[in-house]
Amino acid sequence: MCAQAGENVGSVMVFTLVCGVQEYLQQREERAREEKEREKREREEEQQRLEEAKYRGTLVTVESFRAWKEGFEEEMKEKRGKQREDTSTTSRRLTGRQMFERDTTLALSDAKFFTDDDMESGQVQGDMERGQQYEVEVDESLFEDLDDLALENDS
Repeated sequence: MCAQAGENVGSVMVFTLVCGVQEYLQQREERAREEKEREKREREEEQQRLEEAKYRGTLVTVESFRAWKEGFEEEMKEKRGKQREDTSTTSRRLTGRQMFERDTTLALSDAKFFTDDDMESGQVQGDMERGQQYEVEVDESLFEDLDDLALENDS
């Protein structure tokens, strides 16, 4: 810029200097943009290398597998021991299946939906053992005003 100003001493040089400054700023901006793009590419390449390394993992040899397996088996033994201690110290709650297996009256817990005549005759117990299903009365008056509802599956 100083060299350009020295060349134009004594003449109208404002336009020449402004053009020179514009060119310098454009070149500087272009270099900065290229530098940012290069850094971005390098970061992306590094990120890609890290991703690929994550999927490659560690090569497994017989010795490394044995060492891992021994440590894993010890860890599992410790966990099993802790679980046994936890279940022995806390009160055990029965699962639903265990409850039905121990108390057969639970199989009749839905019997209140049957009529008294069915229960007295013992028909319900026999039918339940044979897998018989009963029809349940539905009060259709509950469903009369459903025309106003916007249902998802209108078929």
